[in-house]
Amino acid sequence: MQLKKFIPLLILVLALAPGLLHAQNQSREELERRKRELQKEMEEAQSMLKETKKSSRENLGQLRALRNKIDVRSRMIRNINEEINFINGDINTALRDVKTLQRDLDTLKEQYAQLIVSAYKNRNSYAFLNFIFSAKSFNDAVKGINTFNNTVSSAAARPIISS
Repeated sequence: MQLKKFIPLLILVLALAPGLLHAQNQSREELERRKRELQKEMEEAQSMLKETKKSSRENLGQLRALRNKIDVRSRMIRNINEEINFINGDINTALRDVKTLQRDLDTLKEQYAQLIVSAYKNRNSYAFLNFIFSAKSFNDAVKGINTFNNTVSSAAARPIISS
């Protein structure tokens, strides 16, 4: 950046230098002084050029590092997207399993209701006791009795269709 500012100045100085050297009123000492100044300016220009090259290398290094960072981030994003797709697949599988289990549960409830109704129609004291004692715990027996009574009352309220 500084080199761009310095180049026009250097060109101007070099363009005017021959004219100044040929000026009639200049002394040898003044010419030598001017030569030293010009050499000093040339050395400054050279050092500025070296600095510019150095900063250019640093900038290129930073550019490579940034490109590498962008590449790594892109790979991370791709990896995250693959994980999301995998998780979505798991969710879809779980939803299908839930639907299947819900259908199975509905079927089992229907069969259980039919079993209760059938037991009620074909009831005798031993079948009812058998139903109660087949429970795994006292709470299950109470639930079974309540379910039996609810099912019987709802079955009595609707017409029985025989197959």
